[in-house]
Amino acid sequence: MMKGSPSFILIDDNFINGYIAEKILKGMGLKDSITSFMDANKALEYIRTNRNEDMQKTILLVDLQMPMMSGFSFLEVFEQLPSGVRNHYAVYIVTSSINQEDQRQAYKYPSVKRFLSKPLTASIVQEIIDETYS
Repeated sequence: MMKGSPSFILIDDNFINGYIAEKILKGMGLKDSITSFMDANKALEYIRTNRNEDMQKTILLVDLQMPMMSGFSFLEVFEQLPSGVRNHYAVYIVTSSINQEDQRQAYKYPSVKRFLSKPLTASIVQEIIDETYS
């Protein structure tokens, strides 16, 4: 059950893709609940240091193809975090990849809820919100 507005962390090294995702979220009235990172390492550091045991679940939107740390490398580290941290996040892969192997590999990580194609749409975001907070 959700208290307040849903929270999002966007992890995408492509400025345009991040901008589009933010624009969709803001258009849905979610402007105050978005934290964006172009570097997955910085997102992990944020997740490690901004723990709040009472916080509601945060939706992570993670790109796969990033130069400094790929989405798969991010997932490897994320899965090693304590369950008390991981349980506060719902991970959604958002990628332009149509490679079936990428999809199979993504679903090997228990935290991954869905594998979504870019660009995001308001209806997909609403589905994510409904899944995460139902």
